[in-house]
Amino acid sequence: MFEQRQVQLREGHSYPITLRRVDGSDGMLNVFLFPMDGTAKWDEDWTLSPGVATFNDGQTEWTVTLQALHDDRPEGIETLVLATQAEGSRWPWPTLLVLISDANVTSLGFPQWARGQLGNQPPAQQTAEADPDGDGLPNWVEYLWLTRPDCADRLPQPVLTLSPWGSWEASITVREDPAATVIAEFAGDVLFTAPQLDLGSW
Repeated sequence: MFEQRQVQLREGHSYPITLRRVDGSDGMLNVFLFPMDGTAKWDEDWTLSPGVATFNDGQTEWTVTLQALHDDRPEGIETLVLATQAEGSRWPWPTLLVLISDANVTSLGFPQWARGQLGNQPPAQQTAEADPDGDGLPNWVEYLWLTRPDCADRLPQPVLTLSPWGSWEASITVREDPAATVIAEFAGDVLFTAPQLDLGSW
């Protein structure tokens, strides 16, 4: 199984991914790695070497190298879901979420938004980490969550709707920006969760 649950890297960079053998180490075992989902394309956005992890008898750890390829195209965050399958097994397939960002990522929208929303504030209060209204939310969070940086407020709650099939769906709207990553994590026992926001290169 994967040692990490999620990794993030920029184009042109590589990342060592560690696989660990569980439930014993007797005999040789081949573990195949393959893309299960995502927007990043093999041999265009990423490569993996080697594509098969061969655990020898008694070996419990193996490292493969993920390379994010540089293509000079502004694509924002691209995703890749890597899965593993041990030789002779069918289910389950442990997975790893990979986020690949452009080599040079900047937020084009934030500076303009900050000037429009906080033009009467000192420059220090218009930075991404500043919190001019003192509500505990830095400007970059207010920007992504579409809230006001000059008025203390709270993050919006998810909108819950009941689907025709009887399941509950939670949705929330955030601003799309190539310099930010918004990750929603789901679990069977979760009652409420909030997306994780990554400040990126601001």
